[in-house]
Amino acid sequence: MRKLFLLLSLAFSTITIAQKNPCNPTGIPYASLPGDTTLLLPQGTYVTFNRCEFFDLRDCLEFDELYDQASVVSRGFTTQDNNGNILLTCGMFRIRLKPGCSEKECFEVPVKIRMPYQPNLGGSISDTCGKCPPRTIRLFTSNGGNWSDTSKLDSRIIEVDGKKYFGFMATCANKAYNCDCAKKGKTKVRFKSRGDLKIDELFIRAACPVSILKFYQPTNSSRRRIVVKLPCLRQDQLFVRVVGTDASGQVIKLLRHC
Repeated sequence: MRKLFLLLSLAFSTITIAQKNPCNPTGIPYASLPGDTTLLLPQGTYVTFNRCEFFDLRDCLEFDELYDQASVVSRGFTTQDNNGNILLTCGMFRIRLKPGCSEKECFEVPVKIRMPYQPNLGGSISDTCGKCPPRTIRLFTSNGGNWSDTSKLDSRIIEVDGKKYFGFMATCANKAYNCDCAKKGKTKVRFKSRGDLKIDELFIRAACPVSILKFYQPTNSSRRRIVVKLPCLRQDQLFVRVVGTDASGQVIKLLRHC
């Protein structure tokens, strides 16, 4: 009789623990399990997961908050879209999954993101270069390099407790999200090589507006010069790098700081 009582007690305790742990869904879709978990990241980004999906992924997650020029450069992103437009960014964000941690890169329940809205991306409030009217701000995404317009996805500038944020839903990890407006370059600028140097790549970085631009020379061109259309870039803190090949095939890098 005592043995039966112990078995019944153990069974009851196991059921009780399972009921207290909603993140043991046994095949139940995350969307059917209520509750959220919100993280506040160091640079002020709010990230809200379905509670149980976060519970299962919590050891796999890494975050990139790209709210200044240095962080954008370090992660290898540009401020250009796939159509050649210049993007005036107000911040970038990425959720990464650690390698080998999960086979699924997309979330069952989209993740709610609130990025601090920074129209000057770390610049002075008095800066007037490259500002975007709020109604032109929209979401761009990238798997690395240039950006794709996602005007069909809902995004908006919202205000919470007197602070402005750029809000959207992130559907997948290992994808970067960018708060931008697109501008066409109007000023035609020519870069011409000297001697037998052939231009392969042009890299331009500017502080106002924050610009990280890469241009590649078509392989069927003469490659002696490259012509690009740029927005108005303030001359201070301007950096230009030209990468080319000389007659012997040696790679040459030319740098210029303004």
